[in-house]
Amino acid sequence: MLSQKRGQGLSVNAIILIVLGLAVLVFLVLGFFLGWQKVLPFLGGDTVDTLVDKCSTACLAGQQFNFCGRTYDLKVDGNSMGVGTCYNFSNMDVYSSYGIAVCTNPAINCVTE
Repeated sequence: MLSQKRGQGLSVNAIILIVLGLAVLVFLVLGFFLGWQKVLPFLGGDTVDTLVDKCSTACLAGQQFNFCGRTYDLKVDGNSMGVGTCYNFSNMDVYSSYGIAVCTNPAINCVTE
């Protein structure tokens, strides 16, 4: 007489959790290896609010490179308004409506050529 033993199967919940875990793992691997800008492009770019914060922080902290040398892509509603430094955005009339203030910190000295 043969015994008919049945193996324990995986429950539907376990299968769903395994699939979700693998999806999250693939997402994280892609993000770290390809770069988050390619995986989540809507998170990229510098919106007006973030750029105002970055520029004012760089000015107050005396971070000359971040204010004078680092370039940012100013985006409004996902559209690029221009690429430049905080110094450019704060001193050009074209960008004056965005509220990026001129840096008055004496530690910041942006030399224009």
